[in-house]
Amino acid sequence: MCTAFVLNKLFVFEEADNRTGWQAFMFVVVNLLAVLQTYVISVGLAEWLFPYLDFTWHSHEVAHFVGISVPTVTSYIGHKYLTFRQKKPRLNN
Repeated sequence: MCTAFVLNKLFVFEEADNRTGWQAFMFVVVNLLAVLQTYVISVGLAEWLFPYLDFTWHSHEVAHFVGISVPTVTSYIGHKYLTFRQKKPRLNN
């Protein structure tokens, strides 16, 4: 997670505010939410939705694939708008 934080800070969100402590905290929070989201989606699909729909073709594998795919998008959005917010432009008065 430390490596991911540093690489995101240096190469993905270069224009972010320079509040490293807050960014590190929010990075952990967003990633913990992603883990929870992965679990809920994977288990929800595999144990409840797929059996209800009578979907049996590799149901656990498909559920896990969807479960790890969705947080890649939501984590990017979370990191963009929460963890690595861009600097607000200053108004020159």
